[in-house]
Amino acid sequence: MNFLMKLSTLIIYVLSSIVFSFLFPDLRLELIFIFSLFLTGIFAYFFPQTQLLVASLLAAHLVFLSFPDTDYEFLIFFAFIPLFLVVEKVKSKRSLFFYGVIAGVMTLTGGFYWLNGTIVDFGHFPQQIALPIFIAYTLAFSLKFPVILLGLSWMKKHLDISRLITFPLVITLADFLIYELFPWYFGNSQYNNIYFIQIAELTGVIGLTYVIAFINILIYEVYRSVRDQSVFPVKGLIVGTLMIIGVYTFGFIRVSQIEEAMQKAQPITVSVIQPNTPMGPERNPNKVLNTLRDLSLKALKNNKIDLLVWPESAASFSYRWNRMSPVSELVTHLARKYKVHILFGDLDWDFKGPQNNKRRVFNSANLISPGLDLSDPYHKIYLLPFGEYIPLGDWFPSIYEKVENVGHFTHGRSIEVFDFPKAQLVPQICYEVLLPTFTRQFIKKGGEVIVNITNDMWFGKTKASKLHLAHALFRAVENRVPIVRCTNTGISTFVDSVGRIASRQTPLYQPDFLTHTIYPPKIRSLYLSVADLAGLFYEADFEKDSVTGRLFNATLFQNENPLFGLIIILVGLFLIVFRKRVNDWVE
Repeated sequence: MNFLMKLSTLIIYVLSSIVFSFLFPDLRLELIFIFSLFLTGIFAYFFPQTQLLVASLLAAHLVFLSFPDTDYEFLIFFAFIPLFLVVEKVKSKRSLFFYGVIAGVMTLTGGFYWLNGTIVDFGHFPQQIALPIFIAYTLAFSLKFPVILLGLSWMKKHLDISRLITFPLVITLADFLIYELFPWYFGNSQYNNIYFIQIAELTGVIGLTYVIAFINILIYEVYRSVRDQSVFPVKGLIVGTLMIIGVYTFGFIRVSQIEEAMQKAQPITVSVIQPNTPMGPERNPNKVLNTLRDLSLKALKNNKIDLLVWPESAASFSYRWNRMSPVSELVTHLARKYKVHILFGDLDWDFKGPQNNKRRVFNSANLISPGLDLSDPYHKIYLLPFGEYIPLGDWFPSIYEKVENVGHFTHGRSIEVFDFPKAQLVPQICYEVLLPTFTRQFIKKGGEVIVNITNDMWFGKTKASKLHLAHALFRAVENRVPIVRCTNTGISTFVDSVGRIASRQTPLYQPDFLTHTIYPPKIRSLYLSVADLAGLFYEADFEKDSVTGRLFNATLFQNENPLFGLIIILVGLFLIVFRKRVNDWVE
């Protein structure tokens, strides 16, 4: 009976979402989900056995509504409370796993629903195939929430110490350890909370997750004390208050210090070009060339520019292999005439095999000087699955023949930093900038300005580009470097070294250019000093061209500050291994 009621609840939620979508096609999908949750909540009011399922759905809504572009970031401080209620009521591990999967699937659906459109529009799959692929994605990467629920339940059962200690550890560990195809952390929701996010320089984004989890459990403990007329958590409130004061005090002090360093920094004037180049058969080479020329000339004629940036996929050309192509000649002309350095995305290739008869194509970035000196290319290391390559496609080449519109790029092998007269430039292509530890490898090599060139056309006119920007700006806080974000279709903008969006944001799907002056403070961040311990445990070897090697590298470099994560892991292991002694000590 309980199973049928739960199934009925899910059916009501799904069907109401579908009906609302047909009735109000222009309504934001997030609003449709909220209306569907409201109707499901009414059903749960009359059938109490379904209320825990609705609590899982509510937790998911509170999470994805905290992120762009709804941006109700305060909701994340209440998002885990429904899950605490589930842990309080449910004993079965199977049921906890089920409720966790529901919360995880709905969180990914609300946050990444645009992926379904990407699969249809750019993967050229029919909807009847795209939807199962998207559902499979949400199921495969929903493990964060089941791990949280099972971990909370285990801690509650085996450790007789305050949930204010154990619950934040579990949530932070899950956020730190669970792999995501598109990396995200609960702490990313606070990207607009400038003074709050400064502790990411010490802890990475998962430090923010810990604070968020602590505030959640503190609110829940206050609620329980009132509901059950039990002891009020006075100590918890004191600790929570001191924690918040400490976080914001550090934020205010550090922002002031970085801003002072920025005032003394050498200015660099940068123009980014957003050509809105179409993908596929709509791309007209002459129109692309004219758009790049017109926008670049507008930027260069109005300002004294130090660096001109073109995005990923601005045009299909290879400067290194064909300097006589129209786009390559435009690059040469602009660099020479206007005495400007140009960082641009293009294609590169080499040959391998017994007779050098196999061509490997790379998605690359290059820097050219006014004297036409060309940097060593940076080849994109982390390619977009199903966009730039098909996982396991090299093992089963026939897949590429059946899916013609997916790229067949080769993973890059080395980290490169571009020599620029005023600063060392860090090339980051597309979603590489979302990988915290990976980005840090460039900074350790001397990088002083992150230049993120990307083509967000893959994601259509959705919130994906804003999500990309919101998650990327944490690299500025962690490493204390500015970010130049140049996209093919928007959002192009600049982020300063405290993680603040420092210029206007270009609109989606419109040709545009943007000029701004950045001030790299050129200081060693605390994040770099603290996180250097990562090298004691593992150094990436990109020369190893294996699926397992790439997966291990990707898992490592997705992770946040390894020292803070290691501390959380060690504390958790200590509580588990010595739980009897801990319980005796508490008693």
